[in-house]
Parts: sequence; structure tokens; C-alpha cells
Amino acid sequence: MSLTTKFPRESRIAYADKVIISCIAFSMAGTRWFGADCNKDINECATPKFCNHGICTNTAGSFHCTCPPSFYGLRCQLDEDECLLNPCNGEECINKIGSYECVCGNSTTGTNCERLVASNCTNKTCHHHGTCNNQTGEAICNCSSEYSGTACATVNHCFKRNCSANGVCINGIDGHVCSCSYGYTGNDCEHTYCYRNQCRNGATCVTGNSDYACICSPGYTGNYCETRDHCFLHSQNCSGHGFCINGPYNYTCICDWGSHGSECEIFKFDLNVTTILPENTPDTSWTTKPICTLSSCNNHGKCYLENNSKGYLCDCEEDWSGSECERFDYCHNVVCSNYGECFTGLADFFCMCEKDHFGKLCNVTHFCKNINCSSPRICKEHLDGYSCECPDGLFGAYCERV
Repeated sequence: MSLTTKFPRESRIAYADKVIISCIAFSMAGTRWFGADCNKDINECATPKFCNHGICTNTAGSFHCTCPPSFYGLRCQLDEDECLLNPCNGEECINKIGSYECVCGNSTTGTNCERLVASNCTNKTCHHHGTCNNQTGEAICNCSSEYSGTACATVNHCFKRNCSANGVCINGIDGHVCSCSYGYTGNDCEHTYCYRNQCRNGATCVTGNSDYACICSPGYTGNYCETRDHCFLHSQNCSGHGFCINGPYNYTCICDWGSHGSECEIFKFDLNVTTILPENTPDTSWTTKPICTLSSCNNHGKCYLENNSKGYLCDCEEDWSGSECERFDYCHNVVCSNYGECFTGLADFFCMCEKDHFGKLCNVTHFCKNINCSSPRICKEHLDGYSCECPDGLFGAYCERV
């Protein structure tokens, strides 16, 4: 069962005193519902070939693709490269859709080049890199540690290499490469991701599975803690009558209705058209101002006289909302990397991210968390998904070139 939170969004109509409510619901897994009561599920399986080569099963708020052998991916859209498993015993392998083909050399034969052509042992049968035995009526090579393959023709470049005990060595034709465990990088997996990090201003670097994060010191913010948090440095709470917005060089107080001033330290209230002022207030013109300017819509909108309980109506500027234009829309120009929905809070925005997307802007993915690519290929994450690729330094149809 998934937990679901409903976030109604209001749309104001300037010429009518009405509020239109539309409901969008997100489960904790990032799936969506729709409808006036957020009770209708989107059937992804209604789309033809939604799971490509697999079978689609619709679930509550989501879907599941059952992939046949040799296909994988969230929607069974990726063909598994069987050649990465080295099924041809060191000989050439050609990947095909859902299958593979071995091209054997002169000395081997069989579907997977698993047998020697020669039935009798000679000095050249195992390429001088192993011992030939003929106890079962056919020649079999027992290779030395530095070589592998049916005929011991493949050099084992990983011999006596352990990738700093932080990865797996993958053999190639002309060399080797280390496939590092999560959290490690470098030619020999000798570094964590905090190696040469860009954290600033005394921040602490914390290594992750595929990147690092900066834990900022008090008074700083940003991905690399590069920005001063002026609201924190000045212990600014806007006199308890507003909220503080951090800027590149200073802070700004957004005052509650009834307060104004750079620190929201000045109080003036409109209560049923009867004005109450603090003692010793020199502003004697306040009580004679038209009711519309008593509000001023917090200086973030236009005030119009209206026949309602307040006597006026605010038409808010872009990025501001509320009956007195008191709420700033922090979601302006924030798209959450197109992988989430932006919602405005009291002092900041937050992104409700889709499944497998994380971070303040939904720009961090963990697609590889439950993906096992066929060795030697490794899972690499992108902003829009993942792919099984050769480790850094290896190339070719089955990562055989360095």
C-alpha cells in the first residue's frame, strides 16, 4: 500500500469571487493519480507496446513490465548484450537482438567455441600457454594463470591485479580496466568521490554511490556551500512578522499582512475599517486614506474597491498570491528538472520528485540501484535514465579494446 498526499492548487478568477480547485496526488513512489478526488489511476498498459518486448501489468498508481530473457530495463526497452558474459571462450562474439553468435578461430569449434579442433595434443595446441590433456579422446587445455580461453590464446591482464580491493578487474585484449564498487573511482579504484571535491567554506564532503555531497557549515548554502546564508548569519526572523529570503549579497524580509519595514518592525492594522496605530505614531494621514490603500496589497499587487467584507480586492503581481498578495511563489521558473512538481512553502520551494529521482531539484537519480548489468558492463546513470556501458577505458562490442 502506498501513502498518498493530496496537494490542491487554487486558481483565482479576477472578475468573480470564486476558487477553482484541481487535485493532483502523488504517492511516495512518485506515481500519479488524477480526477476531482484524486481517485482515478492512469492505465499505462493501455498504450500499445508500452513495455516494448515485455508484458505490461497495470498496478494502482503505477505499472510493472515483465521482460523476456535477453531484455531488461524499466520498460523492457534494452537488449542484453550476451557477449559481455564472454560466452565464446575468448573468441569473437557478435551480439544479436535476443541472442548472440560466436565466430571461432582456426583452433576452436562449437556453439560457444568450447572445443578444440585438434583431437591430439601437440606443442602448438595450447599456444605454449598451458598443458594439453587427451584423456577423454579429445584435446583439452589447462591454461596457466596469465592466459585463458579454450586454446589459452587470451592474455589475462588482470593477473595479480585487485583494483585496490575496491573493484573488479575486467580483462581486455590489450590491457585491463577496473570496474569500481559504488563510492570509488580512479584507474585502480583508489579514490572515493570526495577526491578533488569542490566543497567550499569549510564544508564536509560525504561520498555517495556515484557522486558526493557537501554538508555546509552554518551560514552557508548551495550545492557546494558557495553561497552565504544571510538570513542565518543575521539571525533574521523578520521581527517575527514575516519570513526571510536569502539573496546573493543580503537578505529581504517578506512581511505579514499588517507589518512593513525592512525588518517588518512597523505595525499598522486595519480592523473593520477602524484603524489602530501604535502609540506615538506620527502618521496622522493614515486614518484619512481610502480603504484600498490601507491594504496596498503588500506592495505586490493592485488594489480595487470591491463590495465585499473587506471593501477591496487585490490583483496580485506575477509570483505573488493570497488575498493580500502576501505569499511569494518560490516555484517561479523552477521546473524540478522535469522530473517532479514544484510546491511553494513559507520560505522556500520543494520538488515532489517522480520515482527514482531525488535532490532539491529532482536532478539526482538512482536508476542503477537495482540494475545488474551483464559483466563486464556497468550501470551508468543519466538525468533521463540509465544505460549499461563499458567501464571507462574499455571499448568495443564486448568491451574488448582498451
